[in-house]
Amino acid sequence: MPAWSQPARLDLGIALHHLGRDEEARTTLAAAHRALTELNHPRYAEAAALLDGLPDATA
Repeated sequence: MPAWSQPARLDLGIALHHLGRDEEARTTLAAAHRALTELNHPRYAEAAALLDGLPDATA
């Protein structure tokens, strides 16, 4: 994905979480966090905090 789209991916993860789709949110937020960290984008910390705040995955 292009660098400019990574904040949108983060926003998608947030929306998925608010819709109660936490597993999809976790996957999307993890991908956004990795990409934003590589880009040294200021929102990488927001992605990390959101990932930490998601409920634990159920097996």
